[in-house]
Amino acid sequence: MPQLRIYLLGDVRLLRDETLLPPFPTRKARDLFAYLVIFRQQTHSRSRLAGTLWPDLNETRAHHNLNTTLWRLRHALSDEYLLIEGDTIAFNRDLDFRPLGHFSLKYMDSILTFSPIGA
Repeated sequence: MPQLRIYLLGDVRLLRDETLLPPFPTRKARDLFAYLVIFRQQTHSRSRLAGTLWPDLNETRAHHNLNTTLWRLRHALSDEYLLIEGDTIAFNRDLDFRPLGHFSLKYMDSILTFSPIGA
């Protein structure tokens, strides 16, 4: 599995190995991905994610939007990064997580890198 670098501060950017990936297709896809990465130690129910991302919509419409956004994410990334099982969704916790660099209020730069365990 290739290494995925995730830049969440400033403009959200993803690099697979050294190749910059296209931007997320929608703002909600970007927001959902960032939420799953930040809270990667947890699984999330579809209801909670739908309510968090679309609080002003009824439940049916919010779930429809979540399903569409998940479809977009799965097509933008490889399936190995997201775990979708029934009603739960999570960022794959089995990936090796290594923070690179540091957080700086002055430069607002932080890098998250995910690669296969043992690589």
